[in-house]
Amino acid sequence: MYIDVSKSHGKYTRVLLRENYREKGKVKHRTVANLTRCSPKEIEAIRLALRHKDQLSQLAKLIDSHFSESLDLKRILTRILSQKTTLETVKERGVLRVGVKENVPNFGFRDHKGNHVGFDVDISLEIAKRLGVELKIVKVTNATSIPMLQKYRVDCIAAAMTHYRKRDAIIDFSIGYFYTPQTAMVKKETRIASIKDLNEKKVGASRGAGAIDNFLKVQPAGIVNEFKNYKSAFIALQKDKIDALIADFILLKGLLAVCPYPEDYVILPKENFFGGGYYAIAIRENDSNWRSAINESLQDIWIDGTWDRIFDKWFGPATPYNLSKKELGFQMVITR
Repeated sequence: MYIDVSKSHGKYTRVLLRENYREKGKVKHRTVANLTRCSPKEIEAIRLALRHKDQLSQLAKLIDSHFSESLDLKRILTRILSQKTTLETVKERGVLRVGVKENVPNFGFRDHKGNHVGFDVDISLEIAKRLGVELKIVKVTNATSIPMLQKYRVDCIAAAMTHYRKRDAIIDFSIGYFYTPQTAMVKKETRIASIKDLNEKKVGASRGAGAIDNFLKVQPAGIVNEFKNYKSAFIALQKDKIDALIADFILLKGLLAVCPYPEDYVILPKENFFGGGYYAIAIRENDSNWRSAINESLQDIWIDGTWDRIFDKWFGPATPYNLSKKELGFQMVITR
């Protein structure tokens, strides 16, 4: 079936629900229903139903077989049908709840007063301002961030999260708001000079980090040890429990920035970069209005120079990172 929109004798628009069928070996068309009097929202709902008819068919069978005996199913379906978009909910609540990590140097952490600070916090604050709401930071970790998003405990996640295809299976993402390659950090005294030198060496990583898969693609003989977070992995490197620490380049720079003896460590240079990607804001699936609102806010932050100001504050020439936007190689996607 499909929706056909046409002019009727040039006088008015006619909207019909039509289907294809075969008769004597020929494909023909017939009208199933006249949708001309339906509202635009009703027609769009029919389009979605046609697009996802397999899923709807499965749901109908589930309802037929279980509805009478499952009050939980009835409540769930009622909630789904009455569910507001995240944008509507945030506007009505007047508060944007953003999941941010507390252990990622210069992206998300607590200052000496216990306040949430960092690049991700400032970006989240700017998005909230542009939506006309207050900001509430909610602590997340690698392990809890996606479950908390799916359980509606946060409205989105801004936590130095790289947009990978495998994550697209369960959540959606905004456009990229930051870019970083991936590499390894080693002790200078080990004289490890390349990824090749990590053959059969112990390599530390934060649990669930995307750098793990990317590293094993270029060095399958590496022995990966996962730690609770980057700080724990760095401590293991300091105590010689691992030979290298793999992570996003910008995160390794952050660990060195707060290290008492940064001269004892080396971040492997550009020719050893093995992966990387764009940090993006994670949202729940099938919420296009919310994603559009976040994308537009991010683009406005870039266009009016706010992104540059926040970048310089946390990573620019006046910081221990001493980086420039050009050096990072990042350019936000802008749509007009």
